Amino acid sequence: MSVLADRERLGLALDALLENAVRHTGTDDVIQLSVIRGWPGMPVRIIVADSGSGIPADQLHLIFDRFRTGDEDQSRGTGLGLPLVRAVARAHGGDVTVRSEPGRGSEFELTLPEHVSDRTALPAGAIERAESAPAPETADDPAAAAGRGQGQQGSARR
Repeated sequence: MSVLADRERLGLALDALLENAVRHTGTDDVIQLSVIRGWPGMPVRIIVADSGSGIPADQLHLIFDRFRTGDEDQSRGTGLGLPLVRAVARAHGGDVTVRSEPGRGSEFELTLPEHVSDRTALPAGAIERAESAPAPETADDPAAAAGRGQGQQGSARR
């Protein structure tokens, strides 16, 4: 199994996920890193799961926003790690999702296409474009489908 990716940026994203897991776990908690590939052509899934503190449901929709650091009464970092993970995933044609339950831990899943492009490095500015890109279009979104090809600016997803 292999993916064509920018090794440095993907490494930064994985480091951010692992550092986050370490920051939110105690000495008796478990952190698990898994790489899963289903059938050929299916996305590769990189999962970082922990049995740590978890994320409150009302905070889940905010964790990929820049400068969000969790509870205001605790210093938990710069608030740039998870937005970086999302930007790297999207720049590679993938995404990142989270499942979490307070007191039971979190699971972050980074998905990457098995084959991204013929190049191993991202074009200059791809991360910045991916951070500001709108949410991916879906086939169930008639407005998005109708707007395709009508002079709209494209996102970093290719």
